[in-house]
Amino acid sequence: MPGLKPTLRMENLEAREVPAVFTVNGLADSITPDGELTLREAISLNTGAITFSSLSSFEKAQVSGTIGTNDTIQFSTSGTILLGSDLPMMSKKLTIEGPGASSLTVDGNSQHVPFTVSASGDVTISKLTENAGFSATVGGGLLNNGKLTVSQVEFRNNNCGTYGGAVENNGTLTVDQCFFDGNSAQGVGGGLDNNATATVTNSTFQNNSAGNNGGAVWSDGTLVLTNDTFVQNVVNGYGGAIRLTGGTTTITSSTLSFNSANNDAVGGETGAGISNDGGTLTLNNSVLTNNLRRLPGNTSEASEINGIASGQFNFIGVDTGLVGITGGVKNNRVGTNANYLTASLANPAMNGGFAPTMLPNPGSPLIGTGAPVALAATVDQLGHARTDGATTVGAVEVAVPVSVSPPPVAPSPPPGGGGGQPSPTHVDLYAVGADAGGGPRVRVFNADGSERFSF
Repeated sequence: MPGLKPTLRMENLEAREVPAVFTVNGLADSITPDGELTLREAISLNTGAITFSSLSSFEKAQVSGTIGTNDTIQFSTSGTILLGSDLPMMSKKLTIEGPGASSLTVDGNSQHVPFTVSASGDVTISKLTENAGFSATVGGGLLNNGKLTVSQVEFRNNNCGTYGGAVENNGTLTVDQCFFDGNSAQGVGGGLDNNATATVTNSTFQNNSAGNNGGAVWSDGTLVLTNDTFVQNVVNGYGGAIRLTGGTTTITSSTLSFNSANNDAVGGETGAGISNDGGTLTLNNSVLTNNLRRLPGNTSEASEINGIASGQFNFIGVDTGLVGITGGVKNNRVGTNANYLTASLANPAMNGGFAPTMLPNPGSPLIGTGAPVALAATVDQLGHARTDGATTVGAVEVAVPVSVSPPPVAPSPPPGGGGGQPSPTHVDLYAVGADAGGGPRVRVFNADGSERFSF
């Protein structure tokens, strides 16, 4: 309006805080004002158990930003941190990022629990090895009661007296690209005991064991497994790889092989691959073969799944104890005692991923017979894309072999006359888990059928 003049007004802006970054530069396990900021000190700063003012000037130089908002712990050192007691419980938002699983190990010294997350905690842990944790009760390596994400972590040689040899989950757990190896529980869940919500992708459970149930995993909560490998896990009771007693479990594009339910003189254990006793189990595009249970009289037989399950595009060695999935229905292939189905899998090996996997051998019935990508997952455990119409059943994708026979081409004589080398008349293309080193991809043959070269 005429006669009005604009007025300038100053207003306070909301506070801007830069999250703290703690750089751990020493392998000691202490809280002492000295020249090294330790992992124990960094966690204690985040929780408020110690203050910034209590640090030495050298330690203060390893801290930047505002403490307690969304802190990150990083490392400028490598080696093994040998714990003298349990690390402090983590109760706030915190990220712990190591330099790599082969570069940093947090070791419980077979006496202590490395990591504990409280109900209020929101924690991410990545790129380190957690080794030799111990608890007389639950969660030998890690106890989660809050929100926890772990990625590219190796859980090795952890042990507990009851539940969860490596990990006990009572909150929300997300696991990606992890390796559970050699963990054990006297009770249940040698690798993982899940009582709440757990999502595990692109991970491998190998050589884990439990005294009662679930050599690798025990669950009565919500469990989602995608692109996972379970191999050589052992239980003295039920579920060599997985034991379910309630809740809902969905398993997609996973491989379970050479797990066992044994070492009990009484015998009669069931579900060497999966034992489902009260849970809702959905299984898609997964393979279960060569899992064995012990029988009375010290004999054994194949036992892939015991209990009720549903799903599509699965390859299951034998139907003993299985209810709900039938061979020839919904693209499932299920063997019998008289006609056992063999998947032809290679031994576990490092095939380009974070953890060992089991590649289908050339000619395996798993190759090219899997589910549509929408059901199977868009990539496999190694991160390779799946292709509609040619997917592989299980955790690792293998391309369908393609043969190409070009028209014969007359050989050109070399300079000066004389006969030339026969021209190739057949090219055999075969890809095994892209970049997995699984054999020749291209083979070129001469007209007489001899192989000229391959690569």
